[in-house]
Amino acid sequence: MVPIEKTWKQFYALDPQPIGRGGQAEVMRARDRLTGAYCALKRVLSSSPNGLARMRREVQAQRLLAHPNIMPVLRHSASYSWYSMPLARIALSSMIPPIDDPLVVRVLDATLAALEVAHERGFIHRDITPTNILDIGKDTEQWVLADWGLVRPPSGTTVTRTQTGTFGTEAFAAPETWIDAHVADHRADIYSLGRVVAWCVTGSPLIPNVPLVPQGRWKDLVENATAFRPGERCQTLNDFRLLLSNVIAIPADEETELFGPIDSAMAAPLDLMESVLKEMNRLDIDLPWPISGPFASYFSLRIVTGYVAAGRMDSAVRAILRYSGLGQERAEKLVETLHRVLEVVRK
Repeated sequence: MVPIEKTWKQFYALDPQPIGRGGQAEVMRARDRLTGAYCALKRVLSSSPNGLARMRREVQAQRLLAHPNIMPVLRHSASYSWYSMPLARIALSSMIPPIDDPLVVRVLDATLAALEVAHERGFIHRDITPTNILDIGKDTEQWVLADWGLVRPPSGTTVTRTQTGTFGTEAFAAPETWIDAHVADHRADIYSLGRVVAWCVTGSPLIPNVPLVPQGRWKDLVENATAFRPGERCQTLNDFRLLLSNVIAIPADEETELFGPIDSAMAAPLDLMESVLKEMNRLDIDLPWPISGPFASYFSLRIVTGYVAAGRMDSAVRAILRYSGLGQERAEKLVETLHRVLEVVRK
């Protein structure tokens, strides 16, 4: 891709308010003047050498690594003062924890895939947080790891610390980055990803350098990934994946264990499900189920239908988002469809 010499104004019209802002850059929703499609545009807040250098590293790393689970670059300026990227549907940080296990597993699988590509080529992200894990999918989920501005490339190029004594995002940063982030290796990313898991599954606030280890199935993974000393952590992303495989090693016929006692208790009775599916077939309504993914099944559809039958529409939408790759809009439409069908079936 040839660097763009023109300003962003020649390509995009921006919304008046940013959708995100950090210490050195802000992100705007942008409409492509040629196609009318929306994307996100990130621009530096000042033309300071450090801000431009950070944006340059971010753009170069994301273009070089080029992976479905790494935020792509659509356009960028020759000076690296701005670049455009797909507009995210949601950031992991926008979700309210504790987040259900199926979604956490999908997010981890995507983030690990991104880091595997990066680590194999000698890149260390150094700022893995829920804010930087985004879903940019359209009809299905596509989780990507974004904001590579603090990346340490293979050359070992250093960057300026974001605050005195800290580097990256405090609550998720590995302890060794507080001493010297420039020599921290790939195990700093493992620590940060473990902290993301702790936040996802507990919903508790993270305190920098203070362990937060959940009880239950996630305990071993978080405990191993977030050990204080790098040498005591799981040493590779493959080690992390092995720990994750232990988390999800659940017999497929144990629905209550797989979906949790609360959702399982909401599953619609089989006779009601039979009537619902017959009515949908009679009305020639296309039902996007079962949906691809390790947790998709007829039982998950029963859970969603049970929530709708109980009038808990918001819970039904959240269940669809947990157990499928459908986005918010399609999930809401599916709930509306099930509601109409149930009204007919109950008459």
